[in-house]
Amino acid sequence: MRRALEAGPWTRAVTGFRAAVDRDYLTLYYIRRLFGAATTRPQDTWVPPSQVDLSVEVPKAVDMYFENAKLAGAIAAAYGFHVHSFWQPNLTNKHPLTALEASWLKELPRDVGTAFGTAARIIADRGAQHAIVDLQAMFNDDARPIFIDYAHLSGAGNRPVAARIANEILAAGDRP
Repeated sequence: MRRALEAGPWTRAVTGFRAAVDRDYLTLYYIRRLFGAATTRPQDTWVPPSQVDLSVEVPKAVDMYFENAKLAGAIAAAYGFHVHSFWQPNLTNKHPLTALEASWLKELPRDVGTAFGTAARIIADRGAQHAIVDLQAMFNDDARPIFIDYAHLSGAGNRPVAARIANEILAAGDRP
């Protein structure tokens, strides 16, 4: 029974995901650089965020997202399915903020907020040409509590995002 459970589809999926992440060194490189990890000693050396050049590293990370979307699109075309890519909203995109959301934003390190802002501008400028649907402005002028932390949505936030994603997919009209 134990072998059957351990060999079940969820265990295989998690193991496969872990293996894929472990193999994807280039993405990990940019993620680590973006959030301050030194690349010379990947496991134990961290560069203070003040020493990371966000004007260089954030565009690299977003370009990697664009490249991943392009690759997914090429695979989709070869195998006959469609890919939809979305850029999620985060707390730095919402106005007005509730008192609790404002407190989370104040706790966010300034460099993280700067990174989100830079990424937001790149996505707004170039996301459409890479077929990325930009959801960042979804909660402009929404005074309700939408976030449960700097990046994760409450039920009130998940509903309109899910509806928008569903509408984008249905509007494509090329699938059941």
